[in-house]
Amino acid sequence: MKLLPYQNILFIAVIIIGGVLLHKNLSSESFLGFSLKKEQKYWSEHMSTKNAEQISEIFQKKYKKLNPAEQHAAAHIVGEAIYKKQSYSGIVFCDYVIGDAGCVHELMTLAILENGLNIIPSINKECLNLPSNKRTASCQHGVGHGILFYLGYDYKSLLKGLEQCSLITAPYLRESVRYVEGCVGGVLMEYNSNPSLNKSQKPRVFALDSVYVPCTSLGEEMRSVCYFWQTQWWNANLKDYNTIGKYKKMGELCTVIVNANEKTWCFRGIAHAMIPDTKWIVKKALHFCNSITLDAGRQECQAYAAFLFKDEGLESVCNFVNDEEKKECVEISSSLLASES
Repeated sequence: MKLLPYQNILFIAVIIIGGVLLHKNLSSESFLGFSLKKEQKYWSEHMSTKNAEQISEIFQKKYKKLNPAEQHAAAHIVGEAIYKKQSYSGIVFCDYVIGDAGCVHELMTLAILENGLNIIPSINKECLNLPSNKRTASCQHGVGHGILFYLGYDYKSLLKGLEQCSLITAPYLRESVRYVEGCVGGVLMEYNSNPSLNKSQKPRVFALDSVYVPCTSLGEEMRSVCYFWQTQWWNANLKDYNTIGKYKKMGELCTVIVNANEKTWCFRGIAHAMIPDTKWIVKKALHFCNSITLDAGRQECQAYAAFLFKDEGLESVCNFVNDEEKKECVEISSSLLASES
């Protein structure tokens, strides 16, 4: 079953726009129009009688008319059903059947909540057994969400969560896509927007005088990753700007960062954060990147956008960039693609 473009991205739109996602601890009877009990019963029954391919077809047909946020919520429901039937070994089922990251996030969060942090090496083995490095990174990203949900949302918990991630991502290069989008990314996203939120915890307060918190206080090895994910927090909270104005402002926020490498990953994060606004239209992504006034920042944004649209061919995407910047676009996006491997 071919997945829709937004299902192939590691982190779905509802997280980027600051939505509050489903978790079994939510006490509400419905969520985004779903009757939770009805949906949970539905998928529990199908998990007992259907194979992976059949479940995939049912999921696609049942939810094809929903928007990305609603499909993401549905994926959380299925993730819970998979966990109840197959425990954390169901990650293969989640990965193959659903495609949407919500399934992985829910399953991993439940596994850590029930078993504690000692279960992380075991569930990481399941991640490592997935058929591609991209899927392993997505799985480990879900682990990151589960870790912080288990620990809590204060700064000390954030540091402990990042430390836990270092135990399973140590072999990865610090500047690789696998590292940035993996466990550490899951912890930082959870800290910023609490997508696995229960009712007692609210997303952290946004203010222009604290836009770089917590990145500035983290160790050097974590700051680049932090700035990459910080852009999603900005994107969700810069509500007084139109779309172009918002990305121009985000570019200005990245430009102020002193360290060149941290600044680079910040600009790349803008491309990652803008995907919902692009509706997966290449020209829109590059148009938004063009709102960044710093030449190097604009180029990094364009190149990361090309990387995200890589299924259409890096050179094809970079052809939309002006002639002076095509070479940089291809070179940078090619290096990003290599670091995902």
